Amino acid sequence: MPDIDRSAIHKALTEKGFIHVPAKKHDIYILIFCEKKQQISTYMSRSSNYKSYGTNLLREMSRELKININELVGFVDCKIKYENYIELLKEKKLL
Repeated sequence: MPDIDRSAIHKALTEKGFIHVPAKKHDIYILIFCEKKQQISTYMSRSSNYKSYGTNLLREMSRELKININELVGFVDCKIKYENYIELLKEKKLL
C-alpha cells in the first residue's frame, strides 16, 4: 500500500464533515453529523517526521474512523464521498 500525504488526508477529512482541532502535538479531527459532534474522531501528528502516512498509521486511522483501510484510501482519493461515509457508519449502527 502506498504512503498517503498528510495534507491529502487533512483535506479529505475537513471536506467530508470533520472539524479540525489543533492541539499541541497532534491535530484532532472530529466528525460532525446533524450539526453535532460525534464520537468518531482521529488524530494526526504535527511532527515534520510524518509528512506521509504508511500502512501502519493508515490502519490505525481507519480503525479510529470505523472503516477498513481500503475504504480510507477511497475516502482520501474522493472515491467515497461524505454521504457514502455516513451511510457506511449507519449500516454499522454507529450513527
